[in-house]
Amino acid sequence: KPFSIKFLSSVVINLIQQREALKEKYSKNSLLSTTLLSNTDADKNFIDSIEKILDKNYADSSFSVDQFASSAQLRRTLFYKKIKGITGNTPNNLIKTKRLNKAAELLLTENYNVSEIAYMVGYDDPFYFSKLFKTHFKCSPSEFKEHIKTEFSKE
Repeated sequence: KPFSIKFLSSVVINLIQQREALKEKYSKNSLLSTTLLSNTDADKNFIDSIEKILDKNYADSSFSVDQFASSAQLRRTLFYKKIKGITGNTPNNLIKTKRLNKAAELLLTENYNVSEIAYMVGYDDPFYFSKLFKTHFKCSPSEFKEHIKTEFSKE
């Protein structure tokens, strides 16, 4: 059938831009940046260091709150209180959210299956990963991936 090259290229460009926007949306750890309860420079510096620690260790399945606190050079109890006071979330919840957001970003690439992504973001059990993902995003990883595909095919 005859078709317009301009129309086809504009559709492709639009799809690429939407994909990049989704990657950006899910790659940012909005949990840390939008729910800060304190706005002092010291707290912002602390949160920046926490984000760096999470970025470096989210894929390690053995990364625990104890290791998280140790990396921040604080004792576990003080670390917990400081994180909870600044963000309103527990350190364990921050680790989980970072892993799930990274998993959503990886699902957008369509290069990996759900089990591979589970292992890549630090979960040894793909079923447990799927359960957490469904709780966090209100849909299973497969449904999330399928929803993304249908969003792009509508255009």
